[in-house]
Amino acid sequence: MKNKLLFFLMSLSCTLVSGLIIIVIIFFTGCAGRRDNAQATVNNQTSTIETTDPIVLEQSGQTHANPQASQIETLHGLPLSNMTIRITSQGHEATFKLYDTVAARELYEQLPLELELRNFRDAQWMFWPPERLNVTAQEAYHDGIRGELSYYQPWGNAFTLYKDFYAGDQMHRLGINITGIDKLANMSGNALIEKQE
Repeated sequence: MKNKLLFFLMSLSCTLVSGLIIIVIIFFTGCAGRRDNAQATVNNQTSTIETTDPIVLEQSGQTHANPQASQIETLHGLPLSNMTIRITSQGHEATFKLYDTVAARELYEQLPLELELRNFRDAQWMFWPPERLNVTAQEAYHDGIRGELSYYQPWGNAFTLYKDFYAGDQMHRLGINITGIDKLANMSGNALIEKQE
């Protein structure tokens, strides 16, 4: 009887361990699938830009002339504005077209600024505007694409992505790179952030 009970318990343990392994595999496979789907969605949004305003969107692979056009286009479901800013650091320069959002306008109104850049996870350069920005859920996202200019609400910092980056809901879009995307990674120290008019 004792041997039968021992055999039963060992069989049950093996079954539970096997089941647990299968659940873990399914969980991680599902997470990878959700991340791939999220990235595919972001890539699809980037590739279906309504280009009524011809600008240079290097990260989407589309190149157009005349970045000063005044018509509006949308990207990631957000309208782009006529506000363009320039970030210069260590002789490297990049320009960004801002979205037509409250937070982007608030950042634009604080310029020019000379601020320290701080690196985060070897993917982004962060800087802190003097005044916090007001963001909405509409601008929030998880999957950051190289070339994004964004705002992280909990810390009150803006940042530029020089690599793709995955994070939580509190990343909010401010703008998108239009020139100098390859210069972003080489920036460091202080940066001059100013309006390009």
